[in-house]
Formats: sequence, structure tokens, C-alpha cells
Amino acid sequence: MRILSRARVTPSAWQRRPGPAHSKASAVSRRRRRIAAIENIGVVCVLLKLPKPLTKYFWMNTNDARIEVPGMIEYSNLNPLPAHVLYVPYYMPKSHPKWSWDSAWFIDEAKRYVKMVQPSWDERTLLATHASRYEFAQTVCSPGFFDALPPMRTSVKGFAIADTSYYYPEDRSISESIRVGKRLVEELVGPESRARYP
Repeated sequence: MRILSRARVTPSAWQRRPGPAHSKASAVSRRRRRIAAIENIGVVCVLLKLPKPLTKYFWMNTNDARIEVPGMIEYSNLNPLPAHVLYVPYYMPKSHPKWSWDSAWFIDEAKRYVKMVQPSWDERTLLATHASRYEFAQTVCSPGFFDALPPMRTSVKGFAIADTSYYYPEDRSISESIRVGKRLVEELVGPESRARYP
């Protein structure tokens, strides 16, 4: 074994105080951990394109143990379109056995649910179907959730972040999107933005 130096090295000789770059990296690491700790449930969205409205309603909640979706949303009854669009959402944790189902299974089940709700519906009139998945559909808000959120303002100048997690304690809505958008502007521009964007 070759000895390079016999000089005694004390902790104070090699331990350095963290510099600005180290502090910034630590802040980024802490932010990433806080963001990663936010839990979400996913959604499988089944879309059915119909030649005419299924019902006269935009939003129809379901209260039947045989139907495993919270409701059916007939989007085109709110915003008229050339064809009619029915949205059937399957909200669930990604650990749920159904999450691994093939898209065709969800579409078939959604069609059965539609038939249960509207027995006169003729499946042969269906124009198109589609199913997609989104892993971050709804935030799971545990006790102390708001305090666990990272600040909107980041260490990058002029850059702030937010998503639907910041709607807490409210649910997702257009009103909340506007409220959070105003908060983002305040974070970046300052309180004087209230006069410009009331």
C-alpha cells in the first residue's frame, strides 16, 4: 500500500459549506420529492359518438350498484356539435384490477351501461368509439394536503407551476382554473397584478 501523504486530515479541512449551486440543487430535490408525494387516481375515458342525443341532460349521475361509473356526461348537450358525444368516465386507482383491462373491454361495458340507462338505444347506430387513459385525473387529498404542496413560485426566475392539486379544497372546475391562474399571475407579477387582472 502506497501512502500519498502523512498529513492529518481533520473534518474541518475537507468539509466545505454548501455553496449556492448545492443549495439550489437541494431545493430542487425537495420540490421534486413534494411533487412525487402527491397521489392521484387515474381515469379511463370512454367516448361514444352517437347520431342523436341519448338523453336531454348534460350530466347524469348514476346510483345503481350494477353500473361501476359515477355518471355519464353528454357533452354535446352542453356544447352542440354535428354529432353527439357521450363521455363515460371510469375513475380508479392505478392499482385497481380494472386498470389493466384492454380498452375494448371498457368500451363494451360502457355500451352495456348505456343500454341499461336507455333500453331503447340501438347499438347499431353507434358512429364511433374511443377509450383513453390519464393517470393523474384526480388528486387524493389526505390530511395536511395543502401544507404539503410545494410553492407555486420556483427557483427559476419567471417560472411558476400549478395543476389541479392547487384547487384544494375545491374540486376541479373552470372557476377554480381561473382562481389558480390569477394566483399564478400574482406569484410572477406581484400583488399589483390584481389591479390589472381583477
